[in-house]
Amino acid sequence: CNQLDQLEQGKQVAQFTRVRLSELLQDVIEKSPTFSGTHTQVERELFVWSDVMLLQTILFNLVDNAHKYMKSGGMVRLVVTRIQWPNEREERVMVKVMNPLDPRSLPDPDRMFEKFYRSASAQQKSGTGLGLFIVRGLSSLIGASVNAAIEPGPEMVLTLVLPTELSQLDSSIQVSVDSV
Repeated sequence: CNQLDQLEQGKQVAQFTRVRLSELLQDVIEKSPTFSGTHTQVERELFVWSDVMLLQTILFNLVDNAHKYMKSGGMVRLVVTRIQWPNEREERVMVKVMNPLDPRSLPDPDRMFEKFYRSASAQQKSGTGLGLFIVRGLSSLIGASVNAAIEPGPEMVLTLVLPTELSQLDSSIQVSVDSV
């Protein structure tokens, strides 16, 4: 995977632009017929600063992972909200991708972003164990944080927190801004 090679070699660079999240999420959902059953709850006018292609890859991998590993008969939910980040005036945007799990075969949320990690129950499904590894690497490039948790149900919750202002990016992030 060329993107994986660039990511691991530190050659992937983000081109930041202002992104309307509702439109990008709609594009992601329309990319795969499997995603059509995704229940989405998104505020209309949410904008983030990000690289469109990298963010699209992140969102696609998160939704794909949720559909691939949800409990039979379950539904993937995608909720996007504004959140107040500690010690900042500006809000950030939180994207939660949630899917029900079979309680007999839970993945280890602490290992889900490791390269090649696949839970025991995932062995019967197609995949390489690279999707969430790529999500973690691309997230750091665009100044986003991502984590996984298992909540009561059980339900897998993948959470992505995105910057709404360039000033929220860590100073170590190489910023190249596309003119709007």
